[in-house]
Amino acid sequence: VDPRKFQIDLLLRRLSVISLTVVKEATQALVESNPSLAKDAISREDEADRMYLLALRLLVSAQRTKQVAEEIGLKDQLHVLYFGLMLRYLEMISDYGEEIARRVIELLEKYEDKIPSWVIERVEKLNDLAHDLILKSVSCFFTGDIKIANSMLEVLSVIELERDKIMKKLPEIPHLRLILWNINRIADNGASIALIAINNSLERKNNICSRQFNKIHK
Repeated sequence: VDPRKFQIDLLLRRLSVISLTVVKEATQALVESNPSLAKDAISREDEADRMYLLALRLLVSAQRTKQVAEEIGLKDQLHVLYFGLMLRYLEMISDYGEEIARRVIELLEKYEDKIPSWVIERVEKLNDLAHDLILKSVSCFFTGDIKIANSMLEVLSVIELERDKIMKKLPEIPHLRLILWNINRIADNGASIALIAINNSLERKNNICSRQFNKIHK
């Protein structure tokens, strides 16, 4: 892999878009009773895997060679760890999205007429919350907005509470509980990215304060 052709931040953003699309298509397949959308999501997950492996190879090279790290946009070795973790979380999000898609296909084949409309509506809303959580958490890593990143941790609590409420009323139809579980795992990974964003922002502020202190006391 020629590192001069890639910037790690762009690869991360691209992977986040692909992973979120996998999840969105998988859930939309349930909303629209459209198994073709679920199959699209499954195919797209392969693209997420390829993107993840490419980014991972670059990070390994960056760990070994400082020049490679600089070429792909990594100025701090700590960022190698942060990017590695975020890439893994995003890849796992696409895996959970693929699992939702596979469950939706089975659900539509056997139980399409038995799924209450309120279940589909609340699953869609829950997924939208998880989607927003991930989108904003990734953005916060680059903007350094701790306030928004912290609010994403609160969104995770809202998602978990709503999931529990739905679970209590859910009819005994196979796959529905597993779909909800996967959405919750997706949100949980998004919250982990928010935590990385918070740590990165605090680290950045500490470095700025240290430089200012050293400048004043020279």
